[in-house]
Amino acid sequence: MMNAKTRAAIGLIASLGATACATNQSRFEWGRYDTSLYAYSKHPEKLPIFESSLEEAISRGKEKGHVAPGLQAELGYLYLGEGKRAEAIEQFNAEMTMFPESRLFLTKIIAQSQS
Repeated sequence: MMNAKTRAAIGLIASLGATACATNQSRFEWGRYDTSLYAYSKHPEKLPIFESSLEEAISRGKEKGHVAPGLQAELGYLYLGEGKRAEAIEQFNAEMTMFPESRLFLTKIIAQSQS
């Protein structure tokens, strides 16, 4: 027969084990960003898939109020590369609004895109 201390120790170990297996819930909405970025880095022709995954993650993040930091800036950078300057600046401004710490960097990117 187990004493109370042994049962408590077993209960503690079991609960720690259960929490260690729990899924990691992010504070932000990342969507399929990681898998699409990896696929794009290996196969640059998958740019449209990567771009749509960013757009989808941003859209879902806005619905939940949890857009992940950097996603809008990265989408803006992709738009800039495609010659969609107005759309890029729109994404950069949205990023700066949500994450003011990005303002210095993105302001420089916007200024360079005008040159």
